[in-house]
Amino acid sequence: MLFTPKQMSPYDLQREVLRGYMRFYSWRQWLKYLFTFRFTKLLFQTWGRHIIRTWRRDKRNKAFMKTLKQLPWPHPTRLVQGNVKRVSTE
Repeated sequence: MLFTPKQMSPYDLQREVLRGYMRFYSWRQWLKYLFTFRFTKLLFQTWGRHIIRTWRRDKRNKAFMKTLKQLPWPHPTRLVQGNVKRVSTE
């Protein structure tokens, strides 16, 4: 099943997914695992940071994000305005 949020463009969804990954694999989490001697988790944290950085630097992924941004998508206010019923005040 494909998840398609109603009020979020594909570009915004992909951007927020990347932001989530970057927060999950943050330096703060990395340091937390280092100072609590959780070296296995530290290894996975380092690996995850590397994957995200590599993905963001890849020219093909930059082109993918640019293409997503250019896709035609209705603006959220247009969606709301289309559903509003107008009542005559006369």
